[in-house]
Amino acid sequence: MVPALYCRSPFHFYCLPTPAGQRLTSSGPRFDPDQRPPEWKQKNQQRLEESNDVSLYTPFVILTVMDKLFFSLFISIFYAVGFGLLWSGINSAKQSVEASNWPSVTGTITNLSLRENSDSDGTTYGVEVEYRYSVMGRTYTSSRLAFGYASSSGRQAHQDILNKLEHASSVKVRYNPKNPATSTLSFGIHRSVKFVLAFAITWLAFVFGFTLIWWIASQPDDVLLKNMEVTLKR
Repeated sequence: MVPALYCRSPFHFYCLPTPAGQRLTSSGPRFDPDQRPPEWKQKNQQRLEESNDVSLYTPFVILTVMDKLFFSLFISIFYAVGFGLLWSGINSAKQSVEASNWPSVTGTITNLSLRENSDSDGTTYGVEVEYRYSVMGRTYTSSRLAFGYASSSGRQAHQDILNKLEHASSVKVRYNPKNPATSTLSFGIHRSVKFVLAFAITWLAFVFGFTLIWWIASQPDDVLLKNMEVTLKR
């Protein structure tokens, strides 16, 4: 008969076999090595004598398959978010840099405003712009200020952009020669792109650190046990 497992950790990472005949309680059983079945003690004693490793005599510390599966699914969500943000930042940076080599035409601003959104987390600001331009006799409209540009809590940075566009009689529009409908007013690794990249890297570093801590916590302390000298009961 396989003994029940009593998990001492709140995350159920460490589990000890329940002594035979002892019922589980909300606080867990009191584990006494002398209460283990004789065949178990004999088997461990034999393995101990063969390997001279005191850790084999200690109660088994195990990480169940369900624990591993649950943690893997749980942590994979955070990795997916982090890598998704990183991919978005890298893609925006790539497009924004490529736009520096695109051909340009003169465009006209048709709509311009400073968007302000307030909620329980605070207030964010962003410039909304629409402009019209022509390429090879065909007219296009666009609202892209820059690849990766996003609103943020700092009003002044967006106000400066608004002020520059408000006083412009025309703007230089850079367009993709393979697809003239794709255009932008600015280019380069700007603040919004840097923020996304920095946030994604920080997020992934935190998740990796948490994974490393969990992995270390799930391992038995072999070094401590191996270096502990004891005289075994017979």
